[in-house]
Amino acid sequence: MRQYPVFVMCGRDEKRRKIMEVLDPEGKYPVKNVMPFLGKRVIDWQLDALRASPYVEGLYLIGLSPQEAVFDFPVHYV
Repeated sequence: MRQYPVFVMCGRDEKRRKIMEVLDPEGKYPVKNVMPFLGKRVIDWQLDALRASPYVEGLYLIGLSPQEAVFDFPVHYV
C-alpha cells in the first residue's frame, strides 16, 4: 500500500481575523485550529483522523509553529 505525505493548512488570514476577535476576545489562541472544540483542539480532531488512515506517511503543518501547538506524535512544521 502506498503512503503519501499530507500537508495540513494551519495558517492565518489577516482578513478573517475579525472572526477570531468574536470567538476569542481575549486573544488566547493564535489561530482558529488550536481553539478548543468538544474537549480537544480543532486541529486534534483533524490530525487524529489523518493518523488513522493507512495512506498517510507524514503530517506537514503549514503555518503553525511548535510554540503554538505541541503534539505527542511526530509532525513536521513547515
